[in-house]
Amino acid sequence: MNLNMRALEIVQDMIGRADERRVAVSAIEGGGRVVDCGVEARGGLLAGLDLARVCMAGLGEVTIGPGHVGGRPVASVRVATDHPVAACLRSQYAGWQLAAGKFFAMGSGPMRAASGREAIFGKLGGREEASTVVGVLEGRKLPTAEVAAIVAEACRVRQELV
Repeated sequence: MNLNMRALEIVQDMIGRADERRVAVSAIEGGGRVVDCGVEARGGLLAGLDLARVCMAGLGEVTIGPGHVGGRPVASVRVATDHPVAACLRSQYAGWQLAAGKFFAMGSGPMRAASGREAIFGKLGGREEASTVVGVLEGRKLPTAEVAAIVAEACRVRQELV
């Protein structure tokens, strides 16, 4: 089960529905793409659901339903998976700190399994080879070419950040 290929299918669908999802797609100099789900693009609920599915490499169901907090009705996110180690610990967990110049983000998604750099992979196993990696960068700025190069080198790919 290649987590990056599973997530790539979801990303490709998001790109095909960029207007509907209110996301922006751009190329990174030197290779790779960015799907902006809320830094500069507006994003929306559907983009958020897709992003959660990408983080879990498609190994979970993510839904929005009714809920209550303090007696008040609110939207509630529900997540279910039959593969918690792969979906959450090998993929979704934001365990990779990425910094370059003034850029900082926490990296999550299946690119983590391709890099295998975190100690958790020594305990769990599950490192993978990938020709294309998919990651989610949780930050306030869009990634630069320098950030894409760092990810590509760590994941042993030819700058195929998606």
